[in-house]
Amino acid sequence: MFQASIETPQQELPELTAKQAAIVEAAQKLFLSNGYTDTSMDAIADEANVSKQTIYSNFQNKETLFRGTITMMCSTFPCPCSGMDEAEAANTPPEQTLSQVAERLLQIILTEPGISLYRLVMSESSRSP
Repeated sequence: MFQASIETPQQELPELTAKQAAIVEAAQKLFLSNGYTDTSMDAIADEANVSKQTIYSNFQNKETLFRGTITMMCSTFPCPCSGMDEAEAANTPPEQTLSQVAERLLQIILTEPGISLYRLVMSESSRSP
């Protein structure tokens, strides 16, 4: 019988240089406050205190930067299954385990960063499904 593991490893993210981290931090701030469309690469460069050329030498284009920023933001949220005891979950009715995972997921999503990320992703979903 197939036995799935509860522990889901988080995606390995590349190490960022100080400039890349500044760019992603600036992009996150501006994307969250202005949305994708209303955030310019010039504004990100100004906020990150780097040149626009520095952004383009680290990120192919605005879409690549946006996707990287979203990925980095998602990586900060814990996995809703982390910390669950696998042996205990195996002996618990599936409905109860799923309910626990759903409660943990809601606790993550219903934080200010979770709601902000949700709004940003939903606002761009029609443009980039």
